Amino acid sequence: MIDVSNAFVALRSQQPIAWIEPAPIPDTVLLESLHPNPVVAEILWRRGHTRPDATSAFTDARPRPAPSPWRIPNMEAAVDRVTTAIRNGEKVAIFGDYDADGVTSSALLTRLLQPHLGEERVLTLLPERSEGYGLSLRGVGDATRFDASLLIAVDCGSSDHKTIEAAHQAGLDVIVLDHHRINGEPPEHAIVVSPQLGDDHAMRDLTGVGVAWLLACGLAQNGIQVADPPAKTERAFLDLVAIGTVADVSALDGINRDLVRDGVDILRKTIRPGLRAMARVAERDLRSLNATDIAFMIAPRLNSAGRIGSPRIAYDLLMERDPAFAERYALELERINRQRKHLAATMQNEAAAQIIERPDWDDWPVLIASSPDWPAGMVGMVASKIVEASGCPTILFEEQEDGVLVGSARAIEGVNIGAMLDELGDLLIRHGGHSGAAGLSLHRDRLEEFSESLADLMMAVEVEIPEPPSLRIAADLAPESVSVDTVRALQCLEPLGRGNETPLFRINGARLMQYSTMGASNDHLRVTVRHGDRQLECVYWNAAHRSSELTERRSLDLVGTLGINTWRDNSRLQFELKDFRMGP
Repeated sequence: MIDVSNAFVALRSQQPIAWIEPAPIPDTVLLESLHPNPVVAEILWRRGHTRPDATSAFTDARPRPAPSPWRIPNMEAAVDRVTTAIRNGEKVAIFGDYDADGVTSSALLTRLLQPHLGEERVLTLLPERSEGYGLSLRGVGDATRFDASLLIAVDCGSSDHKTIEAAHQAGLDVIVLDHHRINGEPPEHAIVVSPQLGDDHAMRDLTGVGVAWLLACGLAQNGIQVADPPAKTERAFLDLVAIGTVADVSALDGINRDLVRDGVDILRKTIRPGLRAMARVAERDLRSLNATDIAFMIAPRLNSAGRIGSPRIAYDLLMERDPAFAERYALELERINRQRKHLAATMQNEAAAQIIERPDWDDWPVLIASSPDWPAGMVGMVASKIVEASGCPTILFEEQEDGVLVGSARAIEGVNIGAMLDELGDLLIRHGGHSGAAGLSLHRDRLEEFSESLADLMMAVEVEIPEPPSLRIAADLAPESVSVDTVRALQCLEPLGRGNETPLFRINGARLMQYSTMGASNDHLRVTVRHGDRQLECVYWNAAHRSSELTERRSLDLVGTLGINTWRDNSRLQFELKDFRMGP
């Protein structure tokens, strides 16, 4: 009998973590021409910013002009149709998605249209996870009963041919604002605005809320007053764009980097009662908020509503103008988020126990598990945790009463799960996604055939599975660089996230001073070291089991991130460990 409470530990890769050395910098490179801080200059050079003009542009924190909305296929037709709806006072229905990208997109479009049409002429619809992903027939029916003449599907719809045909038959004009992979041709009876339809690769990583914001920019250029009172321009919506983009784990380079950087600046000064209330409840100061805080503080709370309930409460929080009501929404989201964390921990161990019950589980290139007790809105998040622990692509399913499995797949670098599901489409009821993540459903009696076929496809790919764990070192830290000044200089690299990762630093030969476990369950490790003349406190989350390795050790090599830990108005330098080795 497997101990479910500890099963997740068994999935963890037993391979040592490889430290990927930072690329050597030629002596001919004048680092001081790239940035006055030598650590920042090294990182910029290693990330491909090798010319002074390029590094200056990359680190320039001034607001950037919006990219041209006309670079996205069919944007002009969409802007013309929305302009007509505004000028004719038509009723408009907005259909979003249940995640943070879909919720922020829906809030943006609603706030965009209501000042022109009035609240009574704009209907915003958000699906629950139980309805499945995409524009639903229920949504079409609700729009029809509302007597809408225009239906805007945002962050979904680009592959919903049958539903859009039903909307067309019902007399609705349809606009799709989406960014997801499109299988085959887009729906015939819709204006489909998607960067995936064009060959402008700079636009490909836009999210649903990014596409929605560019529609707003197009309307502004088309003579429509676009504002979010009391702000007077379309840039007022960039806080929502930043949240949706970071929450959707989109690459933070190119256009997304500009949108998120400017959006974070607006978010720090936001007057939205809901976001201010959320920050208060989470005990986070908005004035110093960054993209990492969006990823770990705002996004999980907004997403939690759609994962185990209705996304409506997250939408209501973003739309609420009364601070008292906003506080209630924020407190309710906090409660739901705590529930999500507890459920996720239970699911992780249950899934792990089910996976390792299979005698040859560690020979399979893909890990698959299912349960009737797992909400469909949670399986993707937990699958990501299992991929992180095991290094293997993972699919988790919710078993529904009708014998249908509804699941989420997560992959590793080099495994295009979206393309593989396309190849196995005959075995599936529905699927969609991209290279790293996808959603799918199939009949339970097809699961074994699907699993074996998917395993065959993965074994044909020249990628090592499980993926060897590794840490890419951005730079070595000399004692004089272990400072608050370095942390402040690193802020010019913001926003940090996918495609512009938080830099990992190595400290060689640090002298071990003391160590202890910490946390309510003593799960974490606190280590104090001396590097040259600097004393530094390190924390290593969920690594208490490694404390035995420190017995009678004098010297350590460390890899981690350098930051400032602020708690109750007290700030101090802190190194967040990702791995350590015995030093000389």
